[in-house]
Amino acid sequence: MKNFSKHILVFLASFLYCSLGLSPVYAEDTEIFVGGASSGSGVKPNVLFILDNSGSMNSYLGAGKTRLETMKESFSDIINSVSGVNVGIMRFNAPGGSVLYPVTNIDEVVATATIDTIETPELASNDDDAVEHDTTGIVTLNGTELTLGGIPGSSSASVTVQSEIGADSNNGYEAYNYMYNTSDTLWVYDDYTTGVRFENLNIPVGATIQSAYIRFTSRTNKSGSMNINIAGESTNNPSAFSTANNDITNRSTTIASEDWSITSSWQKRQSYTSPDITAVVQEIINHASWSPNDALGFILSKTGGGTWRGFYSWLSSKSNTQGLLGRGPVLTVTYTTSAGPVASQTTALRFNNVAIPKGATVTNAYINFTAVDTSSTAASLTIQVENTNH
Repeated sequence: MKNFSKHILVFLASFLYCSLGLSPVYAEDTEIFVGGASSGSGVKPNVLFILDNSGSMNSYLGAGKTRLETMKESFSDIINSVSGVNVGIMRFNAPGGSVLYPVTNIDEVVATATIDTIETPELASNDDDAVEHDTTGIVTLNGTELTLGGIPGSSSASVTVQSEIGADSNNGYEAYNYMYNTSDTLWVYDDYTTGVRFENLNIPVGATIQSAYIRFTSRTNKSGSMNINIAGESTNNPSAFSTANNDITNRSTTIASEDWSITSSWQKRQSYTSPDITAVVQEIINHASWSPNDALGFILSKTGGGTWRGFYSWLSSKSNTQGLLGRGPVLTVTYTTSAGPVASQTTALRFNNVAIPKGATVTNAYINFTAVDTSSTAASLTIQVENTNH
């Protein structure tokens, strides 16, 4: 071996030995083979690195790093500081003798077609992935799942609210186009349509309605079957009822409605509960302009059967002193709030042994994830690469 090649061999071997903090007897698995001509021949020496990736390289050195980590750092420093030589890389183990990169002039730009595909690395330990909460700064290393994107807040517990008719103008009935909102009875019959309006529910924007129904108290004893349709007023915060003609039937109603099939006899002063009108209330709550302080209005009309029903109005409940107070219509709604605000977070991944040579042009790169759950929620992610060697 000529003098120039010997100088390179001594430099590279000394660099690795010093970096690893080892005597030659412990570094025998990391070999450097140098071949070439003399310094005056104009031919660059050939340096082939055979890197040991066997199990023994996982042992720790005094600096708190493994022999493998130290070798990687040292090798990176060598490659980034040496010029004027031809360098190739082999690995010692798993599988042995694999040429990762052929001996090539270290100063040349790597040809596009030199390497087709890099062997796919995987996360090797808990320290190779982490999730950091952007607000608190708390980093989680030992989680069994990685959540990409924000962390949705949890839904609230169920909340139940009630509202009773509170004024003459919040209920009434329309008969043959005429309005009556000071009567002690609300009627539903062939040409009799009842309207009720409930205030002070304070249902928040974005709430999910779990159940909703209206309780009525019968004003009379009545038998016979009939069908009542319950629709909502599609206007946010509908106005109170007036004495203007057609003030109920001229109001716009929700797409959703609920049929109430009454087949049993009703007894005076007994309470009867409507079917669940969740869909009706949810449609109103979903309006873009909904406000928690808005009132909810409902319209009851007869759609079948040969009889009628009469309910206590707010007036009869208010004025009667014989224990009838509270027999006016009452709306009960149970809801949960939507998931709380999404907590921003950053997810980090670290891949070892990505054998991309210096000067390479990366034409395609992606990360494969395996889903642990099913979700249809859209998410937008930004993927960045840490600008630090190793």
